[in-house]
Amino acid sequence: RQRTAMYVSERERAELRTRTGDLGEYLASLGVYATIHPMREAELPRVAQLFSKTNQFNLTTRRLSEEQLRVLAQGPESAVFTMTAGDRFGDLGLIAALVARRDGDRGTIDALLMSCRALGRRLEHALVDHGLLSLERQWGVQEWYAEYIATRKNGQVERFWDDVGFEPVRTSPAGRVYRLEVTRRSRPKLDFIAIKGS
Repeated sequence: RQRTAMYVSERERAELRTRTGDLGEYLASLGVYATIHPMREAELPRVAQLFSKTNQFNLTTRRLSEEQLRVLAQGPESAVFTMTAGDRFGDLGLIAALVARRDGDRGTIDALLMSCRALGRRLEHALVDHGLLSLERQWGVQEWYAEYIATRKNGQVERFWDDVGFEPVRTSPAGRVYRLEVTRRSRPKLDFIAIKGS
């Protein structure tokens, strides 16, 4: 029943996309909403499942177990954020996660991944913006580092960090390392997403 409902929702979204030729108009009419917060214990199994199965929208494809995620979520020098989302056609559930750690005033994004069924709504931008802003306030981060590790399946996110304002500092056939000064970070315009966060 859940699978059938998901297919019906996707068909309705596709029909709406066809009717509204403009991408901005389509996104505004979707009624997208999201909740972003530090990972809760009850979310561990689903987040671990995302880490084991997500390949396409996965910037590093690092595989983290439930225990590894628990340690990262509870550590004073690391954090795990989750995102649940949906739109007027239905709830998408827990669809994305971001893992970060700090070293003094330097923050590093170790992992960013999102379920393919949530693509096309700019939810990944909302997760990065909210997560980084929260940690900048909490940790006093002055500069961010991030990485893209190339695989056979994640080519669609090859330029994601470029798109959100990071600058490449090291490039190789295996991928890229990026850097961004907090004072130069511009926040994306995501007025069409109703975001709740903590």
